[in-house]
Amino acid sequence: MGNVIGSVMLANALLFVFGALQHAGFAFGSFQEPRIVPAAIVEGLCALALVWGAAAMFTPRIHWGRAALVGNLVAIGGVLLGMVALALGAGPRTASNDLYHRIMLVLIGIDRYCSRASVHPIPAPSCYRTLPVAGAIRRTLLASPNGNPALTSWMKRSAVALCLMRSPSK
Repeated sequence: MGNVIGSVMLANALLFVFGALQHAGFAFGSFQEPRIVPAAIVEGLCALALVWGAAAMFTPRIHWGRAALVGNLVAIGGVLLGMVALALGAGPRTASNDLYHRIMLVLIGIDRYCSRASVHPIPAPSCYRTLPVAGAIRRTLLASPNGNPALTSWMKRSAVALCLMRSPSK
């Protein structure tokens, strides 16, 4: 599933590069957008974030999910910033640009859907020993494994979130 997610992220990154080049003033046949330098910069940064996330998906590491999430969040932020700016009249609006924004959001949505289908827990065993709240949640889970499923699921997510917030300094 990581290769699918990485491929979708790369396809979206290529779309961002295409948009960035168009907003920088390059025309590709009948594809031409107005020159908007801030949009070119934002789309270039979004493309870099997506490539970084895709690279993490193709090289299995412990924190691959985080890299993909961050890359997609940067891309969502860039697309929404562009859509809001155009809606406020900060630049010339074209039908093709609106279409590009929608396609970018659809690709991000597909990627996030695929990511949720292949969730892998991030191992953080030392966190349970060093963070008292996470340890208490873990002990409660071990004491009542057949308890309320919704509560158990919430507690597991809370323990993982607490472990993720505590990042070891190296």
